[in-house]
Amino acid sequence: MKTSQLDEVDRQLLHALVVAPRASFRVLAAALGVSDQTIARRYRRLVETADLRVTGLIHGPRAGWVDWIVRLQVAPGSAQRIADSLAQRPDTRWVRLYSGGTEIVCTLQARTPEQRNALFLRGLPGSRHVTGITAQSILHVFSPVAYVTHTRSLAPEIGDLAFDSWTLTDQIYVGHLAVLIFAVAVILLVGLQLFLKWTALGRAIRATSEDPDTAELVGVNSRAVYALAAAIAVATTAVAGTFLAMRATFDPYSGPAQLIFAFEAVVIGGVGSLWGTLVGGIVLGVAQSLGAQIGPRGFLLTGHLIFLVVLAGRLFLSGVDSRAVLRRGLPGLNRSRSP
Repeated sequence: MKTSQLDEVDRQLLHALVVAPRASFRVLAAALGVSDQTIARRYRRLVETADLRVTGLIHGPRAGWVDWIVRLQVAPGSAQRIADSLAQRPDTRWVRLYSGGTEIVCTLQARTPEQRNALFLRGLPGSRHVTGITAQSILHVFSPVAYVTHTRSLAPEIGDLAFDSWTLTDQIYVGHLAVLIFAVAVILLVGLQLFLKWTALGRAIRATSEDPDTAELVGVNSRAVYALAAAIAVATTAVAGTFLAMRATFDPYSGPAQLIFAFEAVVIGGVGSLWGTLVGGIVLGVAQSLGAQIGPRGFLLTGHLIFLVVLAGRLFLSGVDSRAVLRRGLPGLNRSRSP
């Protein structure tokens, strides 16, 4: 099913299932403001036409299962076949090929000692294509909760704001939360701009960023300025993270992906420009939304392509400027060396 074929209720239902996959039809209906029959009918239609699935996973450590990280060295040309065989096992969680197809790394979840011994002592060593085996048991995962419970969202805490929108046309919806996020971003940028330009602390931050040694000479405490700048950055990040949690789900590993998007927005808009960062974020977001209409992978691919095009353009223009300066300087340099 194409995204354009999903109406507002379908999108709200999908978002609600991501936030609370174990919620009953009655709870979902109350949250979305529709009847139980509507939720049941929409859910069945999404299952039949969009391949919607809500699955439950067993928390292995609570059941006494033990996770193992296994690294296999295999003969060239046999890695794909062995990896496929491992992927078919019910106790395999994931498999990946490394080292040009001569090494396999996988995570297995042994449910009993007999199952572990059958694989490690008799199964894998018996294959003539396996040249080496290394296995480590995962004794403890240093994270606050189990992997299956990492995902969180603040959408249930803000009620209808997470789903409400203005209908402009049959195909265009403008979410209340999206408008709120944009308005807060503009207000923050205006505030930062005024703070950096018109206040003594703002001028101290700008001076320290340009030349900390000279700023120290005129009485600026650079350590205090660095601490203040870090506090402003953390506060701004906290606001952005709160809105991200309202708009989507997140987990402890969501940071790297968001950091890539932030870097791309800064490069597109121009390093050192507050308003350029906002424009870069808008350009990146529009490109990703248009790419999502092309295909599931178009969301990321289109954004990365826009970033690479802008980056290549900036590098080309900087190279042109450098060559022009060099050409202008060469005649004077040659004259200075003539007798």
